[in-house]
Amino acid sequence: MSALAPPALASAPGEPASGRDPRTALEVRDLTVAYPTPAGTVVALQGASFSLRRGETLALMGESGCGKSTLGRALLGLLAPPGRIERGTITLAGRRVERLSQREWQPLRGREISMLMQDPMLALNPVLPIGLQLSETVRDARGRVPPKREVRARGMALLRSVGFEDPDRVWRSYPFQLSGGMQQRAALAISLVNRPRVLVADEPTTALDVRVQAQVLDVIRKLQAELDLAVVLITHDVGVAAALATDVAVLYAGRLVELGPAQQVLATPTHPYTAGLLACLPSPSGGLPRPLGGHPPSLIEPPDRCPFIPRCARADATCQTNRFPALAKQRPGSWRRAITPSLTRSRRTRARRQRRRDP
Repeated sequence: MSALAPPALASAPGEPASGRDPRTALEVRDLTVAYPTPAGTVVALQGASFSLRRGETLALMGESGCGKSTLGRALLGLLAPPGRIERGTITLAGRRVERLSQREWQPLRGREISMLMQDPMLALNPVLPIGLQLSETVRDARGRVPPKREVRARGMALLRSVGFEDPDRVWRSYPFQLSGGMQQRAALAISLVNRPRVLVADEPTTALDVRVQAQVLDVIRKLQAELDLAVVLITHDVGVAAALATDVAVLYAGRLVELGPAQQVLATPTHPYTAGLLACLPSPSGGLPRPLGGHPPSLIEPPDRCPFIPRCARADATCQTNRFPALAKQRPGSWRRAITPSLTRSRRTRARRQRRRDP
């Protein structure tokens, strides 16, 4: 993955953009989302930039309210009023989409980009059988409804692909007749029935037990390989991110603070906030979790300096007096936003000093 998108090319919203890698399914550049309120403007997402290639998974991590779901909904043009994109670009399969109308978005949702919701009971219609909900979604390459026989064949094949041994029974079932894991797999089938390039999965395993969670992740991984699917995974669960993601983006107070390969970010984080999140987990060696003290700041007209200062043990006078920097490259494929030296650099410095002291 090329974790930071190149500068936006000169193309208007809705127009195809040239000169990009054909494997790039999604490109976001300097995306800022705001919600005007009587108390002031809430900047829910500020300056997010990344790109995602087909077959890869980007996990968005961070505390509740950090901007993960706002980013996910912005990618599909589903921001709830009065939310709006203040600046930045979203390029989907080479086409600028950030300023499209709902009518222009309609043929793209489901075919170019699709969403798997956190709670399948809210995503599925409770008074329609699964087969009918699948049938209403199926479109051919030109956006037309295929013949009924073809619709059923495609739907049944996809139900088998998501792990149903008796797809005919599921086709005839209502959502309340299925377990939570079966509901989520049915919702996944509906979201992928038109073979989109990008899937935004918003906490897809939150309400599931560990065994069913593993089954759903296996199905997503299998279908990603079959469909050459790019996945944006929104999650609080580090285990889920480690199992599915090729890359991780960590958000704090609406700002992307660390971005890089999943193995690097989760094993050796360079930003103090990422390290604090991971320290909240039990250690494999038996160490107890260390809670991250304090609370995220207000997003109403946020200051220019680093928003993590009040909670950061490494903050100093430099952090207090300088503007919050842009993402800067730390190591191959990895970026962070912070003024203080990266944690990995600090560890190397301490190790060198220790070696000098040792005889």
